Amino acid sequence: MPMTRVVTFGLIAVLLTGLPILAASKNVAESKMVLDGKYPTSEHHLLVVPSDIDHDVYACVGTSHDNQKTSNEGYNVAKITIRRPDSETGEESVEQHGKRGSLVGGKWLRCIHTGPLKAGDIVEFWYELSNYPRPRGSTIHIRSTLGEARMLISELRGPEARGNTGVPTQYHQRVSNSVSENGKHPKFIQQASVVHADSLDKVDFCVAYGNTIVKKPSKGSVRITAEIGRTDPETGEITIEKQVLKASLKDNKIKKCVVIDPVRKGDTLIVDVELTGFPRLQGNAEVDGVAMGGDQFELLTGIGPNPMRLGEVLGPPTPSAGGGGGGGGGGEGGAPPTDTDRVSAAEQRVFSALSKMTAIGIGTRSRGGKITWLIAHRYSCSNYMETKTIVGVYDLFVKACGARATGGALTKSQINAIAKFKRAIGITGLRWESGKRVIGEYNTKATGTVHKTFSTIEAAVKWLDGQHRFK
Repeated sequence: MPMTRVVTFGLIAVLLTGLPILAASKNVAESKMVLDGKYPTSEHHLLVVPSDIDHDVYACVGTSHDNQKTSNEGYNVAKITIRRPDSETGEESVEQHGKRGSLVGGKWLRCIHTGPLKAGDIVEFWYELSNYPRPRGSTIHIRSTLGEARMLISELRGPEARGNTGVPTQYHQRVSNSVSENGKHPKFIQQASVVHADSLDKVDFCVAYGNTIVKKPSKGSVRITAEIGRTDPETGEITIEKQVLKASLKDNKIKKCVVIDPVRKGDTLIVDVELTGFPRLQGNAEVDGVAMGGDQFELLTGIGPNPMRLGEVLGPPTPSAGGGGGGGGGGEGGAPPTDTDRVSAAEQRVFSALSKMTAIGIGTRSRGGKITWLIAHRYSCSNYMETKTIVGVYDLFVKACGARATGGALTKSQINAIAKFKRAIGITGLRWESGKRVIGEYNTKATGTVHKTFSTIEAAVKWLDGQHRFK
């Protein structure tokens, strides 16, 4: 049974203190709303910095909607506020940044550099939304991120909320820490979120955790202590409902949900998670001082009218298909590529070259039953280029951005993977990031954007195959 008490002091200031140190690669807050009436006019996200960061990272704001008839309508004003409390004096410095602009193709994304941050700093994201079209049942996504890399435009569309809306506004909120680590597993993580809309009815509060530890996939237990702070609109008094949930891992994951009383806009959700008995995290490598490629884990908390799906949290990776080690192609000092019956020499050179870059992706799009190929680089020439063939779209990239790498022959296992990838359907892609990571990703109306990280082309294609992304 939940416990409730009444307090009369500032909830956020009291509860967001004494945060633990945790090496986090990405901190995300997001909302998804299925709309019947008017679009919301404001939104507020809150992220807690989980570890000291001695260099610049990105804080990004983004919105999107799926009303295709009015895809360029909507104007956003976003304010990013960084609060830096001094642990010795108790004083707080406040830094503010503003971004604004209109949606293009139903999407809007802006980022800032934060400068160094310390554990316990608070980053707030305030949105003002105007001139949005009549929703007519469309979905709006609002996403704020804090991490080593900029948010991708493709990340603005996540899995859609499922089930009957039941009320004029259906919302899902998610706050997550995604971490790649080497060493001891953290014993404590704290997250915070702010409710952005009245629920009108009881909601599901859920916590999920997953990791990619292969040798001991069921080792570890989780204790969750959640405090839901509700402010009385008439008296200003704050009541705090406390929920305690426990679970042990099974196949690398746990998910615990409980139904809580209705929440109102501005209510706060503070979640303390104790993690015990977890094995050491292995296989980490550092790229430019950033932890990449090791065992990963994600903690995900959220509230909404439907329970969180276990598939929303990451799980164990698909095993490598073997051969071709790493994400790239061969050809370094070897024989030049030759045509095969499925992958031409020119196509081999394209994928080998892409695998030597970072922040670049290639994939397919289906239009009227016809498949076209797209390519995009996140840091320069970031607009998608599109044409009918793999080689053709890479040539467009080279002409626009200049040659960035040369490519040689692929291994046999890589050629087999690329041959399968050439049969991709819908919106399906491969993306290369630092640390020789290869990311498989796809997008459907039912799932939104789904992606997973691997160390080889073969493993990424095998996962996409399991998601039925090839004809």
